[in-house]
Amino acid sequence: MHIPYLQSSIYDYPEMKKFSGDSLYNPYNTPAKNWFKANFHAHSKAWGGLTNGRLSEDSLFSTYKLLNYDIIVISNYFKISESRLQKNLFIPNHEHGINVWKRHYLPIGAREVVPIDYLTFQTLSHKQDILERLQETAEVIVVNHPEFMHGFLPEDFRYLTGYHYIEVLNHYRRSFHHWDSALTAGYPAFGLGNDDSHDQTKEDETGRYFTLINTDSLSETAVYSALKRGSVVAVEGYWGRTPNGLKTLEVINDSVRIQLDNPADSIFVISDGGKIISQTTASAVYTTLFPESASYIRFYFRNDSTKFYTNPVIRTESGKLPRYKSEINIPLTVLYKAAVFAGLLLSAAVSLLIMGVKTEKLRKVLKRAG
Repeated sequence: MHIPYLQSSIYDYPEMKKFSGDSLYNPYNTPAKNWFKANFHAHSKAWGGLTNGRLSEDSLFSTYKLLNYDIIVISNYFKISESRLQKNLFIPNHEHGINVWKRHYLPIGAREVVPIDYLTFQTLSHKQDILERLQETAEVIVVNHPEFMHGFLPEDFRYLTGYHYIEVLNHYRRSFHHWDSALTAGYPAFGLGNDDSHDQTKEDETGRYFTLINTDSLSETAVYSALKRGSVVAVEGYWGRTPNGLKTLEVINDSVRIQLDNPADSIFVISDGGKIISQTTASAVYTTLFPESASYIRFYFRNDSTKFYTNPVIRTESGKLPRYKSEINIPLTVLYKAAVFAGLLLSAAVSLLIMGVKTEKLRKVLKRAG
């Protein structure tokens, strides 16, 4: 249990800066002709039934296909799984994490499984260490359900780097505070919606949370490219239904214009700190000023019980998103590994001492009995 801790490092985090500049990054700047419905987080029966998953890969795939999903991804723990029914598009994926605090990740487009986790306590550096390992093995990294069991604090996202998405919609929890914490700090995080279904016969966890991806084709390359641009909309609804959708989102001088397929009951504009800065009702088109004080804005619109969340339009200096990278602090890492190793030796010594005492007591008991 303790051996993986010897492999971790201590990290220094870059100083993030609030988004600024006169150029706006718009993830929907080059709209594609198609919107595809996707779920990247669903569990089938795996590992001989040891993990939480009820249906087979084929039954899982069939259930989502009946709900008219275009992209169906199986995300078993530490295992890249595929249904035999997946003929045209296969997105390799798995869920990383078996620790007690549910600190989990989705490496989308995974080329391999990273077989290490920190099972009990985790510092910020342990979380960063997992992100560093995963980003070397996959196309897109998602931090899963951070609100679940408070596995991640909103404050963590002022420092963590090396991920693309926060899973803001999940049938266990919603994590908008974490998303806005990252954005307000200046980290260009996108938002994803997933069921995280474990039993696809249950309607409260199947077809409830999903992602609409704007891309011209259903190829691996096209899906990864759209994800990296942030050209997606996270959706909360029922049975995968989409009573509305995003038609265009345009930057016009110092304003942003959103146009929907149908009139929405409400449209909200959200900015720094997750604050609503403007809104309208019963409209399919809404233009809002991008305030000088705002570093980003994102839209949320709804029709009845279905809610849609766009990715943010972000202030930049050159039209390109900032990139941050955490670095290993070598001196602190050496001290940390030495302390862990000393702790392991002490633990082993105490265990041997206890075993010796118990053995001696047993020997005396047997001697008296003899």
